[in-house]
Amino acid sequence: MIKKIFQDKTHNTLIQFIRYAIAGGVASVFDYGSMLLFTEVIHVHYLISSGIGFCAGLIVNYILSVFWVFPVKMMKNRVLEFMVFGLIGFIGLGLVTLFLWFFTDLISIDYRISKFIAMGLVLLWNFIARKYLLFHTLKKKNNSDENNTAFKEEPK
Repeated sequence: MIKKIFQDKTHNTLIQFIRYAIAGGVASVFDYGSMLLFTEVIHVHYLISSGIGFCAGLIVNYILSVFWVFPVKMMKNRVLEFMVFGLIGFIGLGLVTLFLWFFTDLISIDYRISKFIAMGLVLLWNFIARKYLLFHTLKKKNNSDENNTAFKEEPK
């Protein structure tokens, strides 16, 4: 199972989600770390710092998604692919910013905790949108991990 998660190419949605969560965790370190750097050290407003951190995380997430999480690409043009990936991310950023503002300013939760809550809530949106808009399998292949019925996709 460890080999399937970390090495083998897969079309299995559950394994892709696990990989996406790991990639998202790595990207979140860049996102969160940049936010803290800009807010605490450079004294930029936390909502602007969150946007800067998002951009750092977006680049890391794109690289990991393209080369490790999703084996199928629907677009041949990498620039267009990154633009769509970014657009999905910017929608996610809007949601994160909304949740961050809500939890911090209205509920009075510290912005550092609010950021984690917001990122967790938006994780599912980002995965589903990217998988089905950018990296969806048009034609099913007979891979050994396709026999796993967890989150198995129906043939087209």
